Amino acid sequence: CTFSGNTASLQGGAVSNSNGTFTATSCTFSGNYSALGGAVDNTDSGTVSLTDCSFTTESDTIYNAGTLILSGVNTFSGVVTNEGTVVFDLSNMAPANEIAIINDISKFSGSGSYSIRISEDQTKGTYLLAGNAADFNTTVSLHIGSSETEIEITPGDVVFSDGTLYSLKKTKDETQNLS
Repeated sequence: CTFSGNTASLQGGAVSNSNGTFTATSCTFSGNYSALGGAVDNTDSGTVSLTDCSFTTESDTIYNAGTLILSGVNTFSGVVTNEGTVVFDLSNMAPANEIAIINDISKFSGSGSYSIRISEDQTKGTYLLAGNAADFNTTVSLHIGSSETEIEITPGDVVFSDGTLYSLKKTKDETQNLS
């Protein structure tokens, strides 16, 4: 699917989601504009799920005050303002993927929280989360399966939980990894 050349005067040039659910898979957002969320505006208790999507221009911004779930490989050219929760969903990914789940974490701003979701039987290994992560020092919550278990982890930390060692680290090329 393609969302191209859409505009709104206030919010959500292509998509405005308030208290609902919006899912996009393998979509391209190009040349969308709005004062808040040129491509996507997600507010209140809304949930937006993006899998393998591309936001091709700087005007294709996202404003998130709900939950933004990212899986697959997503590329961002515009700013993502996070005032809610961003979830990196690794539950269907394999380790050592050559491409990060998002291309550029430096595009993300705001005071929102970040979490990583993995399955209980997740294959052990290194997962690439985000490129351009040199300045990303935010604590991330790790959620395992459907359990209520939540592990707080900061880049550079190593955490041992239920017999498994988790670390959130930056590599020499400044990619954010979970292993």
